[in-house]
Amino acid sequence: MTTTIAYLGPPGTFSEEAARAYAGSKPDTSYLPLTTTAAVVTAIETGAASVGVLPIENLLEGSVTFTLDLLIHEAEGLRIAGETVIPIRQYLVTRPGLTLQDITVLYAHPQSLAQCRRFVERCLPHAATVASLSNSAAPAEALA
Repeated sequence: MTTTIAYLGPPGTFSEEAARAYAGSKPDTSYLPLTTTAAVVTAIETGAASVGVLPIENLLEGSVTFTLDLLIHEAEGLRIAGETVIPIRQYLVTRPGLTLQDITVLYAHPQSLAQCRRFVERCLPHAATVASLSNSAAPAEALA
């Protein structure tokens, strides 16, 4: 029987990494990337997925309150079945040859912007920040 794990997508996100870490080497596992936390919960409730992986907290910014609120107030009948901890490393990606001073706009997921706030304030105070749906989508948004 295939286990389908829904996660906050798109592919290449920390949530996908956590989903794969949670599954380990279990055979017959498929992954379902979804665009919102609510969609992950709905996938479990409707049977489209048997497991969902959602961000709950991180060491720098604390609780991911939207996820907690959703689980507490709207996800009736669901329970937290486990925890997976993954190391998070943020990287600044630019076109070749750019310096920090050349960067005028920084695209990233809001959680990542918050996690990197001190670096951005110190090294990129001149750059505007734009919230992206995910860090893996941010480079394409920057090039659009």
